[in-house]
Amino acid sequence: MNKATELKRIIKAKEDIKNALNKLNTNVLDDDKIDVYHKYIDRLNMNSIFNVEECDKKFIDYCSQSIINIKKKGRYDVFFRGIRLNEVPEIRGRDSIESCVSLFGGQPFVNVGDFEVENAKNVQDIFCMCRNLKSINKLDVSAATNTRGLFYKCQNLEVLNELDVYSSTYSPYAFSSCYKLRVANIKNLKTSIDLSDSVNLGIESLQYMLDNAQQVQGETISLHSNLAGKVPREMIQGFRAKGFNLTF
Repeated sequence: MNKATELKRIIKAKEDIKNALNKLNTNVLDDDKIDVYHKYIDRLNMNSIFNVEECDKKFIDYCSQSIINIKKKGRYDVFFRGIRLNEVPEIRGRDSIESCVSLFGGQPFVNVGDFEVENAKNVQDIFCMCRNLKSINKLDVSAATNTRGLFYKCQNLEVLNELDVYSSTYSPYAFSSCYKLRVANIKNLKTSIDLSDSVNLGIESLQYMLDNAQQVQGETISLHSNLAGKVPREMIQGFRAKGFNLTF
C-alpha cells in the first residue's frame, strides 16, 4: 500500500470515528485532531460499563434500550452520559453497583416500571432533572444511605407508587421542584424529608408514609402550606409518636 492510499485510509478512519462519537452526543469538533479523540472516549467510560470483548454488540443492544452487562464493581456516576434513553433498560449485574450518582439524570423517561439497585449505597440524583418523568411504579433504593436529590427538578412527576428508603440517612432536595407530585408512597422513612414543593400531595400518601415509617427521634417532614389544616390531627400525632415533626 503506497503512502497516498494509506493517508486516505487514515483520514477516512478519523472521519468515521468522529461521526461515531458524535452519534453519542460527544460533540467532537471538525478541527479536533485525532490525538484528542481519546478524551471523548474516556468520557463515555465504556470499559467500566460493558464487557470489553462484547463492547460493540452490547453497545448496539444498549442503544436500543436492551440489556447492559456490567463488567466490575465500582462507581458508575453519570452512567449513561451522552446517550439518550427512552426507557429504563434492563441492567444485568445490578448487585455489582456500589454507587450510581446521576444514574439516569436528565433522561427523557415518561413512565418507569420497577427498578432496584440492590447494593448501591449512594443513589444521589438518580433521576434528577428527568423533566418528562410522570410516574414510577416501584423504586427500591433500600440499601442507600445517600438519597439526596433523587427526583430533583422532576417537575412533571405525579405518581410514585412505592419508594423504599430503608437505609437512607441523608435526603435533602429529594423532591425539590416536584410541583405536580400527587402520590408519594414512601416506605421505611427514617430521615427528614422536604415535600414542600408538592402542593397536590395527597393525604393518602402521608398515611402510607406514617404506616410504613421507622421509629426515629427529632426528624422533620416539610409539607406545602396548602396542606395545613387538611392533615388530620390524629395523623400529626401519629407522626410525632414515630419521631417526625410535620411543618407547613
